[in-house]
Amino acid sequence: MRTLGIFLLALHGIAAAAVYSQYNTLGALILCIALFAIAAGLAWQQSHVAYAVLMLFTAAVAGVAGYSLATEGLGLSSEAGLVFGLAALVLAMGLQAALRGKLQRVYFNELMVVSYKLTGGRTIIKGPAWVLPVVGISKPMARMPRYTQEHELRLERINTRPQSGPLGDVGQNIASLVLELVYRLNVDNPMKAFSIHNQDEIFAAAARSIGKNRQDAMLDKQFWVEVWRQAMADVAERIVRMAVHQTEMAALDVSHRRCEVEAAVAARLKVEAAQMGLELLECNILQVEPDEAGAALASRETLLRAQGLAEEIALKGEADAMARAALVRQMVEALRSSGSQISPRMIELIIQGALPHAMLGSYLRNGMLEPLEKVWERGGHSPN
Repeated sequence: MRTLGIFLLALHGIAAAAVYSQYNTLGALILCIALFAIAAGLAWQQSHVAYAVLMLFTAAVAGVAGYSLATEGLGLSSEAGLVFGLAALVLAMGLQAALRGKLQRVYFNELMVVSYKLTGGRTIIKGPAWVLPVVGISKPMARMPRYTQEHELRLERINTRPQSGPLGDVGQNIASLVLELVYRLNVDNPMKAFSIHNQDEIFAAAARSIGKNRQDAMLDKQFWVEVWRQAMADVAERIVRMAVHQTEMAALDVSHRRCEVEAAVAARLKVEAAQMGLELLECNILQVEPDEAGAALASRETLLRAQGLAEEIALKGEADAMARAALVRQMVEALRSSGSQISPRMIELIIQGALPHAMLGSYLRNGMLEPLEKVWERGGHSPN
């Protein structure tokens, strides 16, 4: 709006100077200065009402200037002066209307990029402001929204890395994942929005979605909303799939420990967003749905592997126990054959050293080790 005020003040100053040039008196100078001060006060307010009053005020001063030029400068009659004054008033109103039509308003929640044909440079104008393009010199290039944007992204069929363990590699994929993204334009470096990955494809799709050609679409805020939505979706999907696979979590782990995955995704996505001129504010995983069919298959595979491992452990344990029992028998027989006196305490110590306590009762009940009473009858001493 400051640009509009400057142009109106310039027009008002020209009209006031024309009035003073015809009378050239101190009273006329004071009047012109007072009128210009009033116009400057209106322009300083930078409101629509003040500018409307200033436009009417400037047109009236232009009418007075036309009348003065006709009567004092050209020596025409009062009637001719009125005609000249009315023509000057209409001309001033038309000029202001044309000027206002060329002006483009930049609102407080948006930003405009103006390009210069001669130098090839670009200027960033943050709202609220008014922009006056000059034919052949400057033109608006893009109008971008500054407000916060958010959308939900649903990703399908995300692969997780198989989990390694004693039961082998067990895998379970994610059927779907819902990700919430909250971001906004980085007003300190918005020019990076023109260097988005796959820019031509994304720009063309966004322009088609609003029914405009690319040049006109870039002046529409909805175009940039669609561009950033697609660009963030592409980058976020790639990062999420990579992060889930690298965390070495199963699908249920991703659901229960989603904060860890969110942190990993947000850290990478923030860097990628900055390269597109965006500032990532939030990144939240709202929902994780494991692949039910894959989970059932993984559970069956895990159960079969567990059963096989249990049988293998049982067989190894049984063979080891039988070997220890045979060792005890051989030790007792060797002592008895040598004529040594074998006490029940000695046999108990031999057994305790060769077999775990928890397995003694089972082996004695199954006949794998002779009861102590039989050993006593064959040469040992009775406990009595």
